[in-house]
Amino acid sequence: MLVEATLHPSMLIFLDNYKSIRNAPNENHGRELLELHTVGRTSGYTEQMVKDAAKILSGYTVDAKGTWEGFYNPTLHTMGPVQVLDFSHPNSSSDGKQMAVDFLRYLANHPATARTIAYKLATRFVSDEPSDELVVHLARVFRDSGTDIKTTLRALVAHPEFQASAGRKVRTPVEDLVATAKVLQVEAQKPTSGAAFAHDISFVHQGMILYQWPRPDGPPNRNSAWSSASRVLGSFRMHWLFTGGYYPDGNVVYRTPGSWIPQRSLRFDQYVDHLCRMFHGKPSTSRVLRAAVEATGLTPSTTITRTHRVTGYMGVRLIGAILDSPAHMSR
Repeated sequence: MLVEATLHPSMLIFLDNYKSIRNAPNENHGRELLELHTVGRTSGYTEQMVKDAAKILSGYTVDAKGTWEGFYNPTLHTMGPVQVLDFSHPNSSSDGKQMAVDFLRYLANHPATARTIAYKLATRFVSDEPSDELVVHLARVFRDSGTDIKTTLRALVAHPEFQASAGRKVRTPVEDLVATAKVLQVEAQKPTSGAAFAHDISFVHQGMILYQWPRPDGPPNRNSAWSSASRVLGSFRMHWLFTGGYYPDGNVVYRTPGSWIPQRSLRFDQYVDHLCRMFHGKPSTSRVLRAAVEATGLTPSTTITRTHRVTGYMGVRLIGAILDSPAHMSR
């Protein structure tokens, strides 16, 4: 994965490696490769090692004025001895393709890379402050499996800390949008005219557009980055838009609020419990019921039928309140 991602035309463009020329390699790609994608700052690499990493990657470029395809151009490769941590090479040939692959595989198997990957995974899926025991365990699995990410992820989900982490991580706006569309059973259709549904939803959550984070470190994984008032209000608005089928309004089919009632009549607290099981995958709580009561003005014992206003125009208030809860906006 590291080899393919690092040498992919998109990465070569994004991190400026395609700008490298012989004896003047662009250092951006080599720097981010070490700092962000593999061993990290604490591994002990130096500024000279950053320059050597850039030399190693030089030659890999992109047809930026034509096909945008990636290729190797030996006339752009900077030769000369290189050493990055324990990797060294005489680099005496203009054909450095295999040297770069060997270098990337060395980095992928480095203990510091294992810890970098383990920490990122644990922070992403478990906690803003994962235990050192979890990180060490995942790093060990990563290396013992030959850097197999699937094996590492299986070890993560099998760990007790992951099992106990439900509800501790805030969903990003994009994650919230996907989860909301899923539980509301929103059905996107093939575009027929105008903007596609997939295009329009990019702006509905009012957060960062997918793949538009401007720096090479990727979007943050900590809760504080996704817990501002503006972000939360943006998600609340998105919940209402999807629940009411208001927007996007083209090339998509929404369920109506009234379609969620499971039988002819039932108590309001029972209906709330039913919706929580549908949307959250678990029963209602006193807190969610209290929010539903405040949103609708009904009492827990109110009888709900298929013609009740809470299954009509007021359904947006009820379902919106349930989706606005931490049970939906966290994972």
